[in-house]
Amino acid sequence: MTLAVYCSLSTPSSFLDSAHLCLPEQRAALLEFKNTISLDDYCDDYPRTNSWNESMDCCSWDGVSCHVVTGHVIGINLSTSCLYGTLHDNSSLFHLQGLQRLDLNFNKLDGSLLENSSLFHLQGLQ
Repeated sequence: MTLAVYCSLSTPSSFLDSAHLCLPEQRAALLEFKNTISLDDYCDDYPRTNSWNESMDCCSWDGVSCHVVTGHVIGINLSTSCLYGTLHDNSSLFHLQGLQRLDLNFNKLDGSLLENSSLFHLQGLQ
């Protein structure tokens, strides 16, 4: 005889829909980054940062993943997002202490990111 027990924590979807997980300082850091980078007008891809605005929870923005309990931004995927410009090692992205994944592939970014960058001081960044 086999006995299986399944436990599940469920939250009403109406609660999840109305919850604002994004922390104000996390939203501010993301918006500051958006304002320091330009969009390539001749790019055919969709710039994920188009959905980034103050009226929406930043955890629901395209390319942004948040921890479901703390609301910290843990992942940013802006690959192929028509971004160009300089990514400095003091970028506001590096104020996101919970950041674990950052994908900026297939954009036209340059800068001193790989030299003496605070990027490498973020624990757990993949």
